[in-house]
Amino acid sequence: MESIKRLFIAHYDQMFGLALLLLHNEEESRDAVSEVFATLMEGGKMPDAQHEGQYLMACVRNRCLKIIRHRHVKERVSRLLRDSADIHPDQEIQLCHDIFHFAHDHLPPLTFQILTLRYQDGMRYQDVAKQLNISEVTVFRHVSEALRIIKQQFSTPEKR
Repeated sequence: MESIKRLFIAHYDQMFGLALLLLHNEEESRDAVSEVFATLMEGGKMPDAQHEGQYLMACVRNRCLKIIRHRHVKERVSRLLRDSADIHPDQEIQLCHDIFHFAHDHLPPLTFQILTLRYQDGMRYQDVAKQLNISEVTVFRHVSEALRIIKQQFSTPEKR
């Protein structure tokens, strides 16, 4: 515990500087650095003294990249919600039913099963992979391909 506090004090400014450079947001940068140390405190891998600075900087960089990826997801969801804001709730329900039936009828069984676990059951990629005894990369590829097919089928001509 003392060694983690020592690391925090010794490397905080560098880590915060990197986070700020990547995120351009002070609050998110503080959170990113804090999350790295919280992970270490919860029993995460401790770096050897010779490489602790590099290890901590890599951890902060990875945490910041994860935050940036989530920003992009939030932006896409927001854009989709704006684009579908003029759809009546009954139309939206019907569209969901249509997509489900299309996916069931046109996607390979494994792909449909993965989509169901991911979106209907709300499972993470990691959990889907574990349950089906396949890799996370395989789950990602099935989901990506399925979404491409569904989007192609249901997008309006002007959005294609």
